[in-house]
Amino acid sequence: MHSYREIVGKLIQLNALKRIQTHRVASEIGLYDGQMPLLETLEQGGCLTQKALADRLHVSPASVAVSIKRMQKTGVVDKLPSEDDLRYNRIMLTEKGRDLTRRTRELFDRLDDEMFAGFSAEECEQLYGYLCRMTHNLAKEDLEEADMMMMMAKEHEEIDRRRKEERGV
Repeated sequence: MHSYREIVGKLIQLNALKRIQTHRVASEIGLYDGQMPLLETLEQGGCLTQKALADRLHVSPASVAVSIKRMQKTGVVDKLPSEDDLRYNRIMLTEKGRDLTRRTRELFDRLDDEMFAGFSAEECEQLYGYLCRMTHNLAKEDLEEADMMMMMAKEHEEIDRRRKEERGV
């Protein structure tokens, strides 16, 4: 039997390889890190303010602003003044943005197909069950994806706060 350390090592290796491949696929079509979740959120939510995007993605409004500016330059999103409050802009996908979102989703789905090549439906169900149990064991509760994103965002904020304290900022 493999040790827990070896199994966790394989999970870490898998995560790293998935991130590398995802980054490679995204960069081939001109996407930067973090832009795909933003595209998909706009695809699902329609026109949203930068604050609403940041809230849904559990990131800072500043990081959304950087991505929006970059994506606006490439014609992927448009900014429109809010009808309710002219101090805010609503962000929406352009036709080019919708096409990019669709093509990117197809590429990511192919990458997932590669990763699960040779797995039966039963094996995928078993793996999912094992991963859910492991997540539950650490979290002590069942987590939805949004809860997990929120936890990760809070953890990043706490790490940033501690670093600033250490530097005396």
